[in-house]
Amino acid sequence: MVSNIRVRDEIDYLFSNDELIAETPSQLEARALVTIFGNSLAASAYRFNRKRAVIRFRDGDRPYRIPAKLVNGGGPVTGTIVATPEIAISEMMISAPFLRVLAEMMERPEDRATIVRVSDERQIVVSASMAPLITSATPAEATRRRREDYWHLPDLEEFRRDWRQHLEPNNPDSTREITFACCDPVTRDNWMSLTNRYRAIEMNGEIYHYSVNVGSEAIAAPAN
Repeated sequence: MVSNIRVRDEIDYLFSNDELIAETPSQLEARALVTIFGNSLAASAYRFNRKRAVIRFRDGDRPYRIPAKLVNGGGPVTGTIVATPEIAISEMMISAPFLRVLAEMMERPEDRATIVRVSDERQIVVSASMAPLITSATPAEATRRRREDYWHLPDLEEFRRDWRQHLEPNNPDSTREITFACCDPVTRDNWMSLTNRYRAIEMNGEIYHYSVNVGSEAIAAPAN
C-alpha cells in the first residue's frame, strides 16, 4: 500500500513498504531532482528505514532509483551547500516551479545566471559561469552574498522600485533588462557595469529573481 504523506507545489512524496517516492509532473523535474537532490532523498529513505529513494514522473515508465545504503554508508547528508558542476545552491525548500528553473539552468550551463531571494536579497543559486563575473569567491561561497555586498547602492534602490512595477511573478514572458554597477565584494574594487535579464518566481509566498547576464564591461568606480 502507498500512502501520500505530503504534497508541495506539484511534487508528491509517497511511502511504500520499501521506498520513499518523489513524483514530479514531468521528466524535466525528475532529472533535476535526481541530479541535485538525489543524495538527500536517499539519505531520507535510510532515515525512514526504506531501501531506496525513487524519483518518478507522471506518465513515465522508467523511474530513477537510488539505493539508500549507497549514501554516506547509509548516514545523513550534512552541509549547507548543494553543488553540481554547473551550479551551487544554498540549502532551501524546493518546489516544482523552482525546480523547473534549476533544470533550465542546468540545461544551459553557459548562461551566467543567478537566483536571488528577494526578502533578504541573498544569492541562493549561482552558476559557475556567473560567479567569476561578480565575485572573487567560488560559486558555493557566492551563494552567501547579498546584493548590498556588491551592488552600487543607488542602482540597487532604483532596481527595488523598478522590478515591482514591471515583473509579474511566475510569468516566463514577463522579463526586464536592468543595467547596474557592481564591484568585487571582498576587495571593493574591480567595478563593472552588468546588464541582466530578470524574471520573478513566487514559491510558497516568497519571491525570487532569476537573472541571466546579457552584457558586461569594466568601468571606473562610481563617484557617489
